[in-house]
Amino acid sequence: MKKIELLSPCFPPDKMIHLMAINIKNVELDICPKTGGIWFDRFEINKFDETHEDISELLKALPQSPILPEVLKSRKSPKHPAVVMQQQPYGPKGMNGILTVDICSMSAGIWLDYLEIQKLRELYPKESDRKKSVEDFVENSFQLKNETQKHSVLGLSKLIFNLSK
Repeated sequence: MKKIELLSPCFPPDKMIHLMAINIKNVELDICPKTGGIWFDRFEINKFDETHEDISELLKALPQSPILPEVLKSRKSPKHPAVVMQQQPYGPKGMNGILTVDICSMSAGIWLDYLEIQKLRELYPKESDRKKSVEDFVENSFQLKNETQKHSVLGLSKLIFNLSK
């Protein structure tokens, strides 16, 4: 079976910025070589979401000087280019928009912008703040339609908790 080359959702399709596939912990992740954004296929996020799991290899794979993604009216799913991803704000109550999580409604894949994760690191310097944010996010931020989405959101929250250390 031929591997499909995925395009970065951070740029218009005509720019043809392909995601770079990397293998970490026997999981193939797709990273934008320009912005450091990460595409997690359904359930891949669960391989990196526990606090005891080492994510240093993932962080080393990201570009040293990521650039800002282009501002687009909508972002297409890397896995399903005809699908516009749903954008969900992430942040504590009263501060929505600190991070925007892009979710593919067809595959339940998740796109994370690396520069937004850096914002979280600044926003939550203490572990107790990060933990409370994860709890609030899972409880209040999404209107979850099914168990798959609930599972993905919980995994995403745990990963963000790990990345913001």
